[in-house]
Amino acid sequence: MEAIRVFVVEDESLIARDVMNSLEQMGYKVTGTAASGADALRMLEQTTPDLVLMDIVLQGDMDGIETAEKVRSRFNIPVIYLTACSDDNVLDRAKLTEPFGYIVKPYEDEELRLAIEMAIYKHQMEDAIRHSREQYRTLLESAGAIPWELNPDTGCFNYMGPQSRTVLGFSPEDISDLDDFIARVSEEHAKRVREFYLRAYKKDESAEIEYPFTTSTGDTVWLRDTCTFTNTVDGGHSLRGFILEITRRKLAEDQREMYIAELQQALEKIKALHGMLPICAWCKKIRDDHGYWKQVEIYLEEHSEAEFTHSMCPECKNHMEAELKDIHKGDKKEN
Repeated sequence: MEAIRVFVVEDESLIARDVMNSLEQMGYKVTGTAASGADALRMLEQTTPDLVLMDIVLQGDMDGIETAEKVRSRFNIPVIYLTACSDDNVLDRAKLTEPFGYIVKPYEDEELRLAIEMAIYKHQMEDAIRHSREQYRTLLESAGAIPWELNPDTGCFNYMGPQSRTVLGFSPEDISDLDDFIARVSEEHAKRVREFYLRAYKKDESAEIEYPFTTSTGDTVWLRDTCTFTNTVDGGHSLRGFILEITRRKLAEDQREMYIAELQQALEKIKALHGMLPICAWCKKIRDDHGYWKQVEIYLEEHSEAEFTHSMCPECKNHMEAELKDIHKGDKKEN
């Protein structure tokens, strides 16, 4: 396993050498030392240690606390304070830089070793969590989802994802609270959406809802909103979830329902012309469901899309002409 690399920031040269010897004896690799904050930041640009041991009192205008803050923000390297200073005010300042350890001189080598190992492990875990969150956020962004967090006590959004610009046409700043958001939901759905958030809050449960939303351009999009009640680390609570734009799916569902309705109507018409039809054996009229007798063509027009034009088939034409001739002959005999 590759040795952990440590950078030492200490303004006393003898103490710095002492620390370097202790680190090397414990199996760590010292990548460099600096006596001032400015020198430390310049050298860290060129080296990549796994951890920085930082004294608080340093040469120059920048003390160890200010230097540690810059190390954390610029290089994302964990810092352990190794100092003889135990003043409460200094300790409070040091806490603000989120150090990975605070060791007061004099110290035992085992104490330093444990602090280094714990700091490296904690930093690795934080990196893994941050990477996981970045992957999750990338997944949400690629899916067009909008992550959000709401303070249920104030009704204000603690966070609204930047995807709102693309999906809704509004920046997160345009939608500062729940009232701003619901104002863009159609009136017939607004009450249902508000009850959705209240139900998740009061019942401490997860919920889902779909509703139409009016974008900044006046277009209507359909949204699928999920909501989960969560307890925060400070003892409070919040509602968290994400919004997914589902307009295409909703339009496809509506079109499918329309096709199903049209098919059902067609089936009803087909069904009306099936089964036993009561027809008169003499005049060939058909009795409808209300007991009225109707001509065949009228009945079929009412129960189908068919329309009729009247003409005569050759057989009936010949039969009619023969009857007319017979009638004509009879008229002549009478004369």
